[in-house]
Amino acid sequence: MNSSDLRTRLRVITSTADIDHHPYAIENLRTDFPHTIQLLERNNPKFPRNCFEWALNLDQEITHWVCDFGLPELFAGSRFALELILHMTKISEGDATDGDLVLYFDKQIPTHAGRLKESQVVSKWGTGHIYKHGFLEVPESYGSKIRFYRTMPPSVATARFVSYIRHHPDYGAIDEIFEERFGHLYPDSHAQKHHS
Repeated sequence: MNSSDLRTRLRVITSTADIDHHPYAIENLRTDFPHTIQLLERNNPKFPRNCFEWALNLDQEITHWVCDFGLPELFAGSRFALELILHMTKISEGDATDGDLVLYFDKQIPTHAGRLKESQVVSKWGTGHIYKHGFLEVPESYGSKIRFYRTMPPSVATARFVSYIRHHPDYGAIDEIFEERFGHLYPDSHAQKHHS
């Protein structure tokens, strides 16, 4: 099997808007491209999450609230992941255990995230569903470089996301309402001085 051909087909499938059709199309690939991809959980449209939000188990209320403003890069995306890994412990594949973070990169930019489980990866594919799959059984757009990081508690990852938000150039557009809503949950001396 040519994994690049499989990955190309996966990119085509997952680029279509009809996410409910994705699992059927992926299953139908088995005839031409044997693979181990398994659908584990369907996307909940009421609580949309991207791969980074899901893999890090970030606080959904905060991520959804911030994302609703539609400000560029002010969400849990590649830029946030790039900053987050500065605070994470990079490990080798051999040292990684179930639950550790698996990050995919394209030209040094994090493009996709999942969690290690039984020598495979569990990850959420874009706005779509959650799958268990081999390391390179993902759309080619996710990149081919894989790195492993020790997992961090969701509360720590969420606190890092809040710090990322507060230091973002666009934070001024939402700072007062963010602090009013979430400031008491994530005290920040700079933010408190600014709003006192």
